[in-house]
Amino acid sequence: KGGILGKPVEIVSVDNKSTPEGMLEGYKKLIESEKVIGVLTNTKSPQIIAITPVAKQAGVATVIGGTSPKLTDDMQNSFLRLRPNDDVMSTGLVQFIKENTPFKRIGILHDVAVNGTSMANQQEKTVKLYPDLKIVARVSYPTNSGQFKEQFEVMKKAKAENVVVDERHRVDEVDLVARRIAPASRERGWGVRQRGLGDHRIRSRER
Repeated sequence: KGGILGKPVEIVSVDNKSTPEGMLEGYKKLIESEKVIGVLTNTKSPQIIAITPVAKQAGVATVIGGTSPKLTDDMQNSFLRLRPNDDVMSTGLVQFIKENTPFKRIGILHDVAVNGTSMANQQEKTVKLYPDLKIVARVSYPTNSGQFKEQFEVMKKAKAENVVVDERHRVDEVDLVARRIAPASRERGWGVRQRGLGDHRIRSRER
């Protein structure tokens, strides 16, 4: 029973240790030792980028969830992306501000990792399409950071009216970032409105 086209299918799994190094080690094992015909990976762009050279040489179909645009820009024939890239989401965020809020002075707060940086780059490009919008500050934070006081102090000095924060992973991860940001934001007289664009719904909550 089961299988594909009447042929049995064997699933081989490896632990990527949630690191780029572990991802590369595990991917090499699947390709070189297990001789798999396809690979299902995770959603973290930095980890997927680590396997790019090997994937390009091997030519094995690799399904990814990473959102960095460079993943499929570099490898149209090897990586199969399951969700929109950061350019789509970043453009949507700026368009939402333009069409649904009175804010004109925008601050960008982003993860220092490649996916966060690519989102911030696209947000800047999109803002330039609207003459009445202006990026007044762009500040990064270390991945998994729990402190945002310094970043929000920069936003306050720049007189940002709205701060765009990139976070587009699982709902529990988005909630965690929002909870960490809320205290630093409130100290400077701002609230936090969390909006998620996905599954054809907009989730919104005040913090």
